[in-house]
Amino acid sequence: MICPVRSRERAGRDVYCYFDNTDKRHAPVNARELMQMLDVTWTPEPA
Repeated sequence: MICPVRSRERAGRDVYCYFDNTDKRHAPVNARELMQMLDVTWTPEPA
């Protein structure tokens, strides 16, 4: 059902995804692929 009254703007949210592949090697690649699909960039903080 579509409401004719526009709802209030929503704030951004942090989303956490955990990858646990069987062979434990594909999780980093899968995470990068998901980021590309969602057009998300990530810059790690300096150590």
